[in-house]
This record gives sequence, structure tokens and C-alpha cells, in this order.
Amino acid sequence: MKKRMRSWLTPIPRNLREAFQQEITRINLRRLIGISITLFFIALVLLVFEDSFFHIGPVIFAFLIASLLQIPLFFVAFRYRLKIKRSLIQAQTLVYLLSVILFGIQLSLRLTTQPGLVPLFLIMNLAMAAILYLDIQTSMLVFTFAAVLFTFLLPSFQSDATLVFITLINVLIFIFMVWLLNRMIYRMKVDGFALERELKEKDRVLSEMNQRDPLTGLDNHTSSFRKLYEEAAKAKRIGYPISLILCDIDDFKHINDTFGHPAGDHVLLRISQTIRATLRTTDIVGRYGGEEFILILPDTDLDAACILSDRLSQAMTKTNYDVDVNVTMSKGICQYDAGQSIDEWIRMTDRRLYEAKHNGKNRFESGQAPHQRT
Repeated sequence: MKKRMRSWLTPIPRNLREAFQQEITRINLRRLIGISITLFFIALVLLVFEDSFFHIGPVIFAFLIASLLQIPLFFVAFRYRLKIKRSLIQAQTLVYLLSVILFGIQLSLRLTTQPGLVPLFLIMNLAMAAILYLDIQTSMLVFTFAAVLFTFLLPSFQSDATLVFITLINVLIFIFMVWLLNRMIYRMKVDGFALERELKEKDRVLSEMNQRDPLTGLDNHTSSFRKLYEEAAKAKRIGYPISLILCDIDDFKHINDTFGHPAGDHVLLRISQTIRATLRTTDIVGRYGGEEFILILPDTDLDAACILSDRLSQAMTKTNYDVDVNVTMSKGICQYDAGQSIDEWIRMTDRRLYEAKHNGKNRFESGQAPHQRT
């Protein structure tokens, strides 16, 4: 029961707390700007006609002055909400809400001939509860202040003890119901926020899965090409070299036919792990095809790409597999020329991969002198 009550009062998941606080701060400040401007003009209209009808000029004038001070502060707080301490924004919000309650009580008690109705005060409390997302501490403080202040001031405007008692009972019950409404709205916001984040996370995971090869966990063909275009554009814009390596496992069909497809899958997985361990964190590796891999090397010229190819070949000789097999790869290497298209770059790299295969496998071709690695 205690755990359920605690969950109802402060139900924000710990991992979402900061993001949720930022979200409700943004929403509340935007709504407070609208509320404060609206109430300012309402008070201004009341002030214009107060001599004829109300005779409560000092109360309205004091609220107008307070609003003139608060409205610019709300704009500043909204604009710099990520830089200002949240406790300061909460304090500013609390001060304004308390001033609105005081204004509402004064209007209700001074304008009505029957304090038991107190419509303006009740409407203001209901509006605050329905419009603003208040945490448990703020909501309890605001509505407790409203109840206590109304209880304290009502006898000054009504001499009939019976009417005072009936009015207080009705108003206090109403304030309690309004507080419950505010808690329900807040809880619904928390649940909605958590659900929205959960759906976004699932969408992100699904999107990630759609971009990943299920066996190796590398970028799939589509994702690799998208990143290739992005990295080439970035290299062209910034002015650094970028190279591409296309790798193909030699005689992979023989591995599948001899040891079976599960063994072939294991070889693909181990090779993908070796490639990732050999590359830098800024490099990108993807599964280009069945037994082909694509390596995108930002800020890497042709010579550096050839050195990396050597390191990869050496790393593969130290890679262990479930089956007794010597696995090698042929590679085509090409540095991007800003004057060529991406398709031309890929075709040239693929052509060099074909040359490496044709010239004996277990080697790379880069357009320079022939290279062979055992």
C-alpha cells in the first residue's frame, strides 16, 4: 500500500526524471506566459470600470504591478530554461501562483454579495489544476495556501457564522477535489511521457535493426551506402582524404560446402569481429554482400588504407574458428577523388577487388604495385 501510494504521488521513473522535468518546465512556462498575459488584460479591464462597479482599485492595481514584473521574467525563464536553475523557475512559478490565488480570493470576497458562491476563486483554482503540471510539493503548497487563506479571510467579509461554516466546507471540499484532479492530470502526463519515450526507444531499436546485419551486427548494405555518401560529402566539404576497401572472403563457398552453413556463419561472425577490432572507432564497416565487407575510412589516404589492409590480413592469421580452415580475403582499395561520383568510386574499388581475385586471391589491389599477403 505504501509503495502504491508513493508511486501515485511521485511516479516518475528515475531514468526519465530529468527529461520529464525539462518537458513540463517548458510546457508550464509557455502556459504561464499565456495565463499571465490573459489575467493582466482582465485585471486591466476591471481597473477601467472599477470606479463604476467594484471599488476595489488597490487590489487590481497591486495585481497589475505584480504581473508587469512577472511576465518579462516568464519570457526570460522560457528562453533560458536550460541554463537557469530549475529551482529558481519553480520559485518564480510558485510566487506567481500564490499571487493569483490572493487576487482571486480578494475579488471573490469583495465582488460577491453572497460569499458562499465565490465563483472567481473556484474558477482560478480549477484553471490552475487543469492547465499546469505541478509536482506534488508545489501542488500541496499552492492549494493548501488557497484553503488556509480563504478560511482566514472569509469571516472578515461575512458575519453569519452558519453561512461561513457552510461556505468553508464547500470550498475546502472543492479545493481538495481540485488538488486530486491536478494529481490525476500530472500522473497521466507522466504515464504518457513514459509511454512516448518507450515507443521512441522501440522505434529506435527497430530502426537500428533495419540498418544492421542480423548475423554480424554490422551495418547492412543499405546503411553502409547511406553512410558512404554521408562520409564522402563530409570529406569533400572539410577537405580530408577518404578511402574505401571492399573485401571478399576467398573460397567461402568451399567453406560452406565442406563444413556446412553454420560453420560458414561462424566464420563470417569471427571475421566481422576481427575487422571491427582492427579498425579505428571513426572507421565504418558493413556487410556488403554474402561474404563481402565494405570498409569506409575517413581521413585516410591510399597509402594509409594499404597499411590498414596489411594489418587486417595479419590479424586474420591469428583469428581462431570453430573449424580447421585457413581463411583469407581479397581486397580492392581506392581513395575518393572529389571529381568523381560515388558510383564511379565504388565501381573502381570493385574492379580492383576483381583484379585481386583474378591475380591469385589473398591480396589487395590499389592501383599501385601488386600486393600479396599470405
